[in-house]
Amino acid sequence: MTLASAPIPVSSDSNVQLILISAGVVLVVAVLGFVPLRLARARGHRNADMLLAWMIIWGLLTAGSISYSIMKQMDWASTYQQRLSSGYGNPYDFSDKPSLPIGLWFALGAAYAGPIAWAALKPGAAKPAA
Repeated sequence: MTLASAPIPVSSDSNVQLILISAGVVLVVAVLGFVPLRLARARGHRNADMLLAWMIIWGLLTAGSISYSIMKQMDWASTYQQRLSSGYGNPYDFSDKPSLPIGLWFALGAAYAGPIAWAALKPGAAKPAA
């Protein structure tokens, strides 16, 4: 049971660390978003511009979700360490640990697999035979 708690000031080291991690996340998501676009253009799909809009939305949601989760986990770890160092924290109490949005990440993974599969198809393969 915590008797009192006060937010600890954010250090500049953790700010730099968060910025570098978020920049890495954005870079990885941008590279992943470029793969279906390149694949669709190489295969000559007519609707590659629609795919571009979809991948921008996917990239913003994915990078935002991952960066927010990392930020919340880092904030919780800092608060947890503060409680332990003050002597009032229970080292086995993880009740306030933020949960990861696994369901959202599965949905974003499916939203990424769809454009990959579509871009891998031949441009005329999606049309029904006449």
